[in-house]
Amino acid sequence: MEKKEFRHVTVRLSYNSPEHMKIMGILDDLNLAVHKSKNQFIINAINCYVAMLESGDLTKTAAQEAEKVHYVTDHDLEEELSKMKSAVRTEIYEDVIRLFGCNLLASKVDIPKPVKAVENERIDTAEQEEIALMDVSDTLSQFDNVMQHVMDWSNDD
Repeated sequence: MEKKEFRHVTVRLSYNSPEHMKIMGILDDLNLAVHKSKNQFIINAINCYVAMLESGDLTKTAAQEAEKVHYVTDHDLEEELSKMKSAVRTEIYEDVIRLFGCNLLASKVDIPKPVKAVENERIDTAEQEEIALMDVSDTLSQFDNVMQHVMDWSNDD
């Protein structure tokens, strides 16, 4: 049995279609010094077209894969919503704790106002801030499980 070297595919071009007439004109006027043959020109054109649309839905398989990617399930939506709720909740907790600490600092710790420096005497503001922060941390340490109470209070259960 003779081995087949080629597979023939018929392309019909209609005289009634302007697009088809344009293609016929290009193929009839093809510069064979540049292009090896009409056959190779058509193959190159198809390859170029396929390469440009490779990520699209040119074939049935690609279209099915594209459809799979675009569908979002209820489970996916619930999961994303849960992540967003958790992120917002955490951000709010951090802000509340930060505000609570600042208010506690302002009400409990009396930071002395700097006085005018006398010759060769300067008030060390960094030292004053360190003392104030130590006082705040001592005050906050009196409240056990503050974050746990806030988390328990805010649960949706």
